[in-house]
Amino acid sequence: LLVAPRPPDGHVLAGADGRFYPAAELQGPRRCRAAEGDCLAAVTTRDGDERWSAADRNDLATREVVEVEFGPVEGRVGLVLTARQTLLSTHLFYQSLAYFGSRAGDYLAALERGGPAMAARATGMARILGGLEAEVSEGEGVWRPIGAFDEAGPIASDVQVLPFESTGDGPLRVRLQQARGHWRLDHVALARLGEPVRSRPVEATIVERDRGPDPRARGLLGSDPGHLITLPGDVYHLVFDLPAPASELELFLESEGYYYEWMREDWLAEEDPEMAALVLADPAEALRRMAGPFKRHEPGLERAFWASRFRR
Repeated sequence: LLVAPRPPDGHVLAGADGRFYPAAELQGPRRCRAAEGDCLAAVTTRDGDERWSAADRNDLATREVVEVEFGPVEGRVGLVLTARQTLLSTHLFYQSLAYFGSRAGDYLAALERGGPAMAARATGMARILGGLEAEVSEGEGVWRPIGAFDEAGPIASDVQVLPFESTGDGPLRVRLQQARGHWRLDHVALARLGEPVRSRPVEATIVERDRGPDPRARGLLGSDPGHLITLPGDVYHLVFDLPAPASELELFLESEGYYYEWMREDWLAEEDPEMAALVLADPAEALRRMAGPFKRHEPGLERAFWASRFRR
């Protein structure tokens, strides 16, 4: 856990810049509009009722804009976003593996050996899709960028704050630019921010498995070298001793790791060296060519994912 001191009448928010900000006076939006029209109800409350759109059928990198308006506010504030990815990036990852087919192992080994340059090529499509890029304007003033929300994964929403200074010269307008069909936006708000606070790491004091302590797992999840390898059905309970009452702290979970992936036999039928090369050499063109096939799968992706073995 990372723990940070919570202000008496507020919370601590994780910034997209990696810092932690005490936040108070949360203000909800008074307007929200996108291509489909009014979307205020979907972003007013953090409740799982998300605003999202379908991907473009000709180019998966096609952008869209969500415009949000707040009342006037002056000083150091932050745009609070709660969002998660759709299954678009997940689909592109596995479709790319299918294009590599029988050479997928060679490709992944080359990726591991290739360092930053190879990693940049491999993540080209993800970079083009990008995050939720935010701009603000007071009244009828000019638009200025304040940062971007970006977090991989479609399973759980993340909360991030983008700090900026507001002049208070009229209503505060926010413009969120994103790739169509790439993000599910659950909540948008403004918070008044204090100076960043330092977080403190706290390791688990007890790790239990099968209702009993597991010292080896505790070490691997702590400072010991190596990784805890889990298998389907494994359940671990982690117990932390907090340095202060929980009501005085904000808690953040920090973890890192990886999972094993394997090629499915039915993927090999989609092996396509030309498309595999395009994913690396010209990701923008790959996103255009993959748009049509993705649109055929898009309507059933969510249902299939949540009904999968992962869900069970």
